[in-house]
Amino acid sequence: MPRSRPEPLSEYFAANVRRVREQLGMSQEDLAEAALKGDVRRLQRLEAGEYDVRLSTVAALAHHLGVQGSALLGPAKVVSRGPGRPPR
Repeated sequence: MPRSRPEPLSEYFAANVRRVREQLGMSQEDLAEAALKGDVRRLQRLEAGEYDVRLSTVAALAHHLGVQGSALLGPAKVVSRGPGRPPR
């Protein structure tokens, strides 16, 4: 029997972090400073789905975004984003 493809958890996580951060009006710099000791590049990689995240990072981001960790790991609508900054 063929194995089913695992859930794209890193894509869900990336989309959920970005969505909640943007809903709160936080910049990547603000969230990185609060939750990741100022490591903006790490947050950029997390939001791009390029970085395997540790549970401690999930907990830190969830805390600073004011949501449960499970809210960042659940299914999300994954939207392809073009290069550059989003329009204001």
